[in-house]
Amino acid sequence: IHKAQRLSDPRRQIGVEVGHMQGGVDKFNVICGSASVKLDTRFSNFSDQEWLHKKLEKILTKSIKTNFDGSHKSHIFYGIEDDCPAFAFNKKLQPFLKTYLESVSELEGRSVESEMAGGAGDVNYMCKRDSLVLDGLGALGSGMHTRKESIDLKSIYSRSLALSYLLTMASNRLR
Repeated sequence: IHKAQRLSDPRRQIGVEVGHMQGGVDKFNVICGSASVKLDTRFSNFSDQEWLHKKLEKILTKSIKTNFDGSHKSHIFYGIEDDCPAFAFNKKLQPFLKTYLESVSELEGRSVESEMAGGAGDVNYMCKRDSLVLDGLGALGSGMHTRKESIDLKSIYSRSLALSYLLTMASNRLR
């Protein structure tokens, strides 16, 4: 677990965290017969995803000594439950993103910028190496996933107009 978590690198937006850990059967002073750990991994591009998978596999395929004299070794079994793809920014999207942000800024009368939010969502499963996917084009809000979550109703209108303009512009470019 310690070796896996050391793969985290905030500068590269790579994260490895323990999501769940379980072991033993309500006993102490014995070597645990079995234990399980669920790791949550995060990455922002496909090459980091591949790098992280290789590093984790190297860690997980090595048995470790489970007692002081080394006579017992662990048997590690692992699987990937949800291999969520990276949501990597494709530079080909820049003109579309620029058009959308300019439209929103004009409609709302204020400067608007894009930013990385982290996490994962259904949109990640649409991402492939050469796909053009934009996310987060919806309404303005705050307090995401909390009891104080809210949405700016006026922004639904301005963002939908900007999206409509973006789709019109994109379909004209593809003709």
